[in-house]
Amino acid sequence: MEDWWKKSYYDKLNFYAQMVREGREKEFEWLRDQLLNMAPHTGGTVLPNNTEAKKPNIYLYPETETGITVTFEKPEYLTSSIPDYTGAWTVTASPDGKLTDTVGNSYGYLFYEALVKKKAFQTEKGFLIPADNRDETFRRILTAYGFNEQETADFIEYWSDYLKGGTDYLMYPMLTDGVDAAMPVSFSVNPDSITRIWFGFAHYDGS
Repeated sequence: MEDWWKKSYYDKLNFYAQMVREGREKEFEWLRDQLLNMAPHTGGTVLPNNTEAKKPNIYLYPETETGITVTFEKPEYLTSSIPDYTGAWTVTASPDGKLTDTVGNSYGYLFYEALVKKKAFQTEKGFLIPADNRDETFRRILTAYGFNEQETADFIEYWSDYLKGGTDYLMYPMLTDGVDAAMPVSFSVNPDSITRIWFGFAHYDGS
């Protein structure tokens, strides 16, 4: 029974990832919610209270053009990836951030989304993101964290559209150690430095 349950889960997970790649994510929100409540952990039991890490892009900036392979330690939790993640990403990275895959396609970053535990996010300290000043607030916060102009523009383009209009939010940062624990990643060429930042969002009701 446990083997059947796992096969059912991963079949659904793979199907949902394909729907996301085809731009049909909205049609299958019901399946996403089902997957969030089915997500397994060690021992094969059901782990409720999961969430989806949305669009945590991976940017690479080597000093010289470099071939790099990027590998996730928990690929089973991926729900989407661009380029398609099939055991690893192998790209040639340029100092300006341009990434070229093995068939010649170019990208500005490696895109993925993944299921993670809600409790991975801290909710003790965060930022108020007012609906009427969202983009400017994002820009100020991201600049303080060291995002460059392109990274900031990519973040604002996605999240300003994804979050509900007219709604205030609280935004809680998860820094490198927390992200590494939630979704470990390794590189065939060790970077001089690694900075990983996720943000958790919650509606702000004034209290």
